[in-house]
Amino acid sequence: MPEYRSNITETVRFLCVGLLGFCIDISVVWSLIYFESVSEELACVIGFVIATAVCFSAHRTWTFPNAPQATLGRFLGYWSVTLFTLAVRLLLFTQLGEAFTNEELPIPIRLALAGGVAFVLAYLLSNKLVFSDSAEPQKQKI
Repeated sequence: MPEYRSNITETVRFLCVGLLGFCIDISVVWSLIYFESVSEELACVIGFVIATAVCFSAHRTWTFPNAPQATLGRFLGYWSVTLFTLAVRLLLFTQLGEAFTNEELPIPIRLALAGGVAFVLAYLLSNKLVFSDSAEPQKQKI
């Protein structure tokens, strides 16, 4: 298969897994806020962590099936990427909440905007820093 087709397939799969994660995330966040009265920030963290765990597993088995073997370094790298994107997402989500009322910009829209930015960052960083051949230093042959 030509490389551009592989890249398109990989990108579409990443998007599908991301959308699954996003649906899980929003469901958890919405439920925690409205049914359990959890703070928005804590709900966002919990939703993000649950969705991230699901997404890592799906990316390893489906999105990047030919990626080098999973290692502790790759796993920690993926969590580093997700923690960075979580920080970006929380910052955007919180700032949008301060700039607009819930009537002007409802929580699901704020989540979508902040999550969209986090998604783009996650794809770029995961693709280049976690799941690529160059993500882990090559062992020196003696």
